[in-house]
Amino acid sequence: MNFLYFSIFIVIINSIFIVFYEKIGKFYNLYDFPIEKRKIHKKPVPLLGGLIFLINFILFFIFEILFNNNSFFNEIFLFSNRQIFIFFLCFLTVFFIGFIDDKLKLSPMTKLILLSSACYGFFSINQFMIINYIELGFLNMVIDLFELGLIFSIICVVFYVNSINMMDGINLIVSLYLVSTSIILLLFNFQINFAVIMMISSLFFIYLNSKGKIFLGDSGSYFISFIIAFVIISLYETKNLPSEQIIIFMFLPIIDSIRLFFLRIFSGKNPFHPDSNHLHFILLNRLGFKKTISLLFILFLIPILSVKQTVVEPIFILFFMILLYLTLLKIYNVKV
Repeated sequence: MNFLYFSIFIVIINSIFIVFYEKIGKFYNLYDFPIEKRKIHKKPVPLLGGLIFLINFILFFIFEILFNNNSFFNEIFLFSNRQIFIFFLCFLTVFFIGFIDDKLKLSPMTKLILLSSACYGFFSINQFMIINYIELGFLNMVIDLFELGLIFSIICVVFYVNSINMMDGINLIVSLYLVSTSIILLLFNFQINFAVIMMISSLFFIYLNSKGKIFLGDSGSYFISFIIAFVIISLYETKNLPSEQIIIFMFLPIIDSIRLFFLRIFSGKNPFHPDSNHLHFILLNRLGFKKTISLLFILFLIPILSVKQTVVEPIFILFFMILLYLTLLKIYNVKV
């Protein structure tokens, strides 16, 4: 099957989903109830975003296996049927961790252990994906992690998954981030098919999410970021990119998570306990929804613009983004 025809098929599947999303929501029976103070919606909203992406990605993986010689899997260094099967088990496990969390609200430590176990399961069958070194382009230095590579890799993936989940506080943020990530992959000519499917999925999700009809939920943010984390690691390994370039691609969710992590610790709070101190919540209260989304989307555009330019070193772009982030915190009196 030609990928163009498959893409048209995916568009049709998503269109059907939009038409029947209310009936699917009732059958799926997973809702976000506004019972916490930090919730800004007024009535229960179905957490169907994860299901949209899950269906699209599973269909894409089947296409890759049957019609495209496992191209997606080979680019993340999965070459045997056993490895691909375990990959399926890992990302489905992460989806169900999020699903159960949406239903029952798992404790932060339980989620941390379960997500770390899923990551370990993947790395155990894919040694090529373990981050064994950190390349610092601005210092022309390579730091060998030796035996710490596996632990460091698990920490990076789990932290990224949690960062995306923390960023998913208001409509459109994560979906626009996914769109920007898709564009980055396209500009690198890397995982083209995956980027197109993620773009299509994101745009259909944006249509419903912008109207407040559905949310992504932990079930969506966990497994999507889990897969993207490994795609970005393979991009790092394949294209031999400096570490600061990868940080630029993940900048906003990571920097805000780091700030909140230490802010909560210094305030004597559980660093994993949710609150309303996220940058997007602060901007929402100060600027309103449209201006907040526009400003955050500009921040998502900077990593895209950094891909093809060869004039400015990545480390200077990273410093600029950090300065811009700190400036926003200062302007709106956000705790650093």
